[in-house]
Amino acid sequence: MKKISIQMLAAAMALMLTACGFGEKPEQETSRQDSIPETTEDSSGTAERAEQEADDNVRPEFTLDANPEEYDVIFVGYPIWHYQMPMVMQTFFDTYDFSGKTIIPFNTHLGSRDSETYEDIAELEPDATVLEGLAVNGEQVQGAETEMEDWLTNLGY
Repeated sequence: MKKISIQMLAAAMALMLTACGFGEKPEQETSRQDSIPETTEDSSGTAERAEQEADDNVRPEFTLDANPEEYDVIFVGYPIWHYQMPMVMQTFFDTYDFSGKTIIPFNTHLGSRDSETYEDIAELEPDATVLEGLAVNGEQVQGAETEMEDWLTNLGY
């Protein structure tokens, strides 16, 4: 069984938050950083794009360096866009079968918390265990370290 380390999770969270336009780039470079696009749009442009992708039921393509199906526990991070997960997350859950796995979601938002996306994930992956996630307000990311540490401790990490 492969497990994720706290350092890997922290790096993944930092990269996700940076890609969503929150926070600073992590000092430690990782192989995934190059494949995550920088966000240059303001939040209204992102909301418009998210709404259009959802209306068109777009399934954006993506590539990963690792196969998440090889892990028993999968931390999944994403921003809330237009009150939902970005459509690429739909592609992610369409692509992989997480039956028998544990999914631990975390997200950023600008006031909508998780927008019931944890329940959405449970519907998309009915044979997986989806734990309660962590929703971090994007305007408070810089001060969220204690909240993240408490969340991970409560999960047993």
